[in-house]
Amino acid sequence: IKHCDAYELLQVDTIPRPYIVYLDRHGLGAYYHYPHFVLVLKHTPQTYLIFDPWDGKTRRHDRTKVIQAVRLLDEHLRVCPVIIWRSSYTKM
Repeated sequence: IKHCDAYELLQVDTIPRPYIVYLDRHGLGAYYHYPHFVLVLKHTPQTYLIFDPWDGKTRRHDRTKVIQAVRLLDEHLRVCPVIIWRSSYTKM
């Protein structure tokens, strides 16, 4: 089984924004552990600007906190993290 590599992808700045990340909501401050999709609008080397569809709010989170939330999904909940983005395409 190939190990989930979503948190390695978050370490590089090559994913076109915005993109969707599947993570453990507990890592972003929720009381319980549960899988959750969020939309990353933009990020800097230190922070991520994230839209959370759960409450409709946009928040800024530390980069280490976001990466930890992705790792928690894999290590605590045993669910493979996912990053979804729109790749460029050519018209046929």
